[in-house]
Amino acid sequence: MRVSRLLGLRKDRLSSFFRIFIRLSVVISGLCIVIYFSPLKPRIQVRYYEIQGQVAYKMGNLGLAEEQYKKALEIEPQSKTSLLGLGQIARHRRQYELAIERYQRASLVEPNNGYTRAKLGVILMIKGHYRMATREFMKAYDLLPEDPVINANLAVGYHYLGKFELRDLHYSRAKEFGYRQLNELDSTFRE
Repeated sequence: MRVSRLLGLRKDRLSSFFRIFIRLSVVISGLCIVIYFSPLKPRIQVRYYEIQGQVAYKMGNLGLAEEQYKKALEIEPQSKTSLLGLGQIARHRRQYELAIERYQRASLVEPNNGYTRAKLGVILMIKGHYRMATREFMKAYDLLPEDPVINANLAVGYHYLGKFELRDLHYSRAKEFGYRQLNELDSTFRE
């Protein structure tokens, strides 16, 4: 059955119907964009920029990701997602001091997030700040005691601090909770 018959239109009116329909669709989608970016909805704008930043980061476009996260921070300076995203970008670029600053800001925004604390600890560990890193890992451990990665990171931190009993305790906990890179831990402990 033809479209014109379904819609009850003659052939000569069919094309004008579709032109009107397309114009109406464009107007409606234009209104949606205007409403979506309305100044009355700043949280929606922030979330939009955060998602754009995450997508750009995953696609390897660090410049665009950074730009999107910064736009989100202009609207909401306490955006934990944007701060973490900028921290990841800085870490990827090996700008560790900048990554530490951004992760610290994110942990101030949400102090009870164990994963944020763990990310900060990893960067501190890379920079050789073992005591500070272990402190962050302990805060993460207090929040997420059964996380195998946090236990493994604590084991490494205690190893570098010379606290071998605590290292062995967290090594066994990491193993118990399913940490998959035990060979890497073993090679670190043999150093």
